Amino acid sequence: MSRRSLPDDQHMARVRLGEERWGEFRALARVKHRTVADYLGRLVIKELNRAQRTEDRRAARARDEAKDWIPPWEI
Repeated sequence: MSRRSLPDDQHMARVRLGEERWGEFRALARVKHRTVADYLGRLVIKELNRAQRTEDRRAARARDEAKDWIPPWEI
């Protein structure tokens, strides 16, 4: 059985950035009146939504291409 130090709805991540860039990110979070954790969480949600929209478009395009495909023997 694993022991978790965080609740199930909270996760930790390491971010590979230099100090200057990390400072810029933290300042941006403050400007937006967010904690760094909240701002990162919102970025994760936006990225997941973007990825889902991309996948939805690919699936729709594949369906359209399959629907328009005519076997060579029927041409």
